[in-house]
Amino acid sequence: MVTRKIAVVAILILNIVLLSQLALGANSYQVFEKKLKIDNKNFTVKGVIVDLNTKKLKMQTVLAKNQIGQVESLESMVKRKKGVIGINGTFFSAYDVYKEPYGNLMIDGRLIRKGNGERCSVGILPGNEVIFGYVKWDISVIFSTYDEEGTELPYIYPVHTLNPVRIPGWRGYTLFTPEGGKEVLYSDGYNIVVEKQKVIKIVYGKTSIPPQGFVLNTGDLCPPENLVNSNVTLKIEPENPENVLWSKASAILEAGPYLVKEGKIIADPVKENFTHYKIKDGSFARSGIGVTKNKKLLLVTVNSATIKEWAIIMQKLGAYYAMNLDGGASSGLYVNGKYLTKPGRLLSNALVISLN
Repeated sequence: MVTRKIAVVAILILNIVLLSQLALGANSYQVFEKKLKIDNKNFTVKGVIVDLNTKKLKMQTVLAKNQIGQVESLESMVKRKKGVIGINGTFFSAYDVYKEPYGNLMIDGRLIRKGNGERCSVGILPGNEVIFGYVKWDISVIFSTYDEEGTELPYIYPVHTLNPVRIPGWRGYTLFTPEGGKEVLYSDGYNIVVEKQKVIKIVYGKTSIPPQGFVLNTGDLCPPENLVNSNVTLKIEPENPENVLWSKASAILEAGPYLVKEGKIIADPVKENFTHYKIKDGSFARSGIGVTKNKKLLLVTVNSATIKEWAIIMQKLGAYYAMNLDGGASSGLYVNGKYLTKPGRLLSNALVISLN
């Protein structure tokens, strides 16, 4: 009888703990759907408000199937990361064979795609601080060699392209990391293969990419033989010293345009070199990310809006800063096991939030 009472008490305590955990999760975010009217035009807005002060909250960018050029459902990416909330991320080449993401893309503190800095990015810093702005990355590979007298003679290669899935017209020096696949894409050119921060070989033509390293393709330029066995430093930092804060980010998505800055609408697709009518002038499904003054994260979708209308909507929702994400058939928002907005296609990448 005593044992039975103990068991009942234990079950009650467990239920209280579980209920308190559920309450904590529920209080950390709020789902909403609103009808807004702007200039006599009606909009259906769906979103989630996340308290960035929530303990154990984690925001991370996710790459489809952990490899550039692949696609995966938003639901699958959220579940794979044991998340609660997910929204689509950067633009990508949705209509090509290889689904190449565009712009800056950082995952788990590793930059795996390099943008040109002309379009807005959002970054996740320690403490779940969210920043918005323009950042261009300076990437270089430094090989440490020495002469007969022991004087260091470093070879420095500036990286022009990071993990392309198609051969660019102008190649320069191209860096391939494991996120780019199992081997380099070029059938020609010299490849410096680096594993565990040391050059293990230099080969011409296709070669595998070490899981704990990278490959630097130098095109027709034959690297000096004394690079083999040399120590290697991969240097990645913002090109502009004013952007040093971005080097602390664990996750970055570049999309744009920038919609709201310090509470004011600044949306300007042309300034960010958007030329397609879907961004410049058209009214399409949109996804966006924003933060309020009191540290609430906004993840929002709308059924159809121009970029200017989208900026007004984000401002009306309380965004102090906001940026447009990929949209159209890519627009998707997944919360607690179901879609608020279901994408019309598989996605290249996403932003996922977990609460444990």
